[in-house]
Amino acid sequence: MAGIHVYTFDSKYDAVRFFAPAVGVPEDPVTGTANAALAGYLKFTNKLVKEEYSFEQGHALNREGVVHVKLKENEIRVGGEAVCILEGVLKL
Repeated sequence: MAGIHVYTFDSKYDAVRFFAPAVGVPEDPVTGTANAALAGYLKFTNKLVKEEYSFEQGHALNREGVVHVKLKENEIRVGGEAVCILEGVLKL
């Protein structure tokens, strides 16, 4: 297992935290990928309580953000606002 995704629905938003220290990520401040997977898991296991979630993350890292996830018949849509915090060039 590369990481763990912890969540609760007992807050203003659906709060989550994602940790993956085994692959060099102590905590991901805001993660659309993990939140989309969580929504898919909730749907697959029939634990889904609504068709749209707003997952809040990043408070402990002072990099707060909200990821909006909408579930439709056979698709999961992920969105939110983004801020560029790093730029670089990858040479292969």
